[in-house]
Amino acid sequence: KALDDNYVFFDYVSLINGETGQAHGVFGWDDKAEIYRYWWFESSGNYSTADCEFTDDNTLYMIWRDSHLIQTFTKINPDKVELKMENPKSEDGNELIMKVIFTRK
Repeated sequence: KALDDNYVFFDYVSLINGETGQAHGVFGWDDKAEIYRYWWFESSGNYSTADCEFTDDNTLYMIWRDSHLIQTFTKINPDKVELKMENPKSEDGNELIMKVIFTRK
C-alpha cells in the first residue's frame, strides 16, 4: 500500500522459457472521476492478449489467451471492487489463484 493507502501495488517475477520477467501493477481510486483505475507494467515481452467482456454494468470478465487464466473485476458496491484470478479446471470448476478486495475508506 502507498500514498495514505489509496493505492495497492502488486509485484511479481516469473521465469518464462528460461527468461526472467517482471510485472508491477498499481490499483487505485480516482477521487475526481470516482472510479477505480488499474495500471500494469510488464517487462517480460511475453505479455499476452486477453479477450474482455463487460458481462453487466458491474463486471469485467477477462480470459488470457495463452494461459486461459480468468480475471474478473466485480463492483460489489460504490466503495468496493473484487478482483479474482482463476485457473479453469475442466472437472472441478475453477481454481482460485488470487483474490483482491479494493475498498475506499
